[in-house]
Amino acid sequence: MDLKKWLIYNALGMTFALILALATDTILWLPTIAFGAFTYLFYHSKPATRNSYANQITAFRFLLSTITALSVGSLSSHFAFFLFGTAIALDGLDGYLARKYNQATELGGLFDMTTDAYLVLILSFLLVKNHEVPYWILSIGYLHYGYTLLIHSLDWQDLIIPKNPIGKYVAAFLFISLLSPFILTTTFHLPILYLSSSLTLGSFMLSFWYKYKASVIS
Repeated sequence: MDLKKWLIYNALGMTFALILALATDTILWLPTIAFGAFTYLFYHSKPATRNSYANQITAFRFLLSTITALSVGSLSSHFAFFLFGTAIALDGLDGYLARKYNQATELGGLFDMTTDAYLVLILSFLLVKNHEVPYWILSIGYLHYGYTLLIHSLDWQDLIIPKNPIGKYVAAFLFISLLSPFILTTTFHLPILYLSSSLTLGSFMLSFWYKYKASVIS
């Protein structure tokens, strides 16, 4: 299976899903299309990959965040914060298990990365819909997919670049900021969202700069 092609198709699918979600004012499109994409990914993977502890944890994260997003209207803000927080906190566990049991694979890394991107997008959508957060936050939620399509359009997807030195720290702060509206007032959570969004944009721009330099050298 060509994972790079899957990544592009997933980005296109989630772009379409976001357009439909905004047009119909319902989040349902996002998990529906994401579930289809992940199901296809696993259907074409090896049984050992599907059954690895790390990928099972990632699949649980996806399902937990999806169920929480679909039922958030009937949950208290604090309980939704706890459930989404659990899905986010487990992010480190899948990587640990992959290393501990020598189960690290390219597919597993892709599944983990796109699950994180999915979480960012659904949280961004929910904040706009339920917590009076400005619509621009959706641009941050969509950054991963937009960046993927941009790099593909420039034919830079195969360029090797250094690891982003701030990427994981910025991502952790972004997740914290996306959870903050569930438990903090607007006075506190909006400045946090502004700061994390600026840092996230800067992190993507740094990765883009690395790609650009690699393209010049090649």
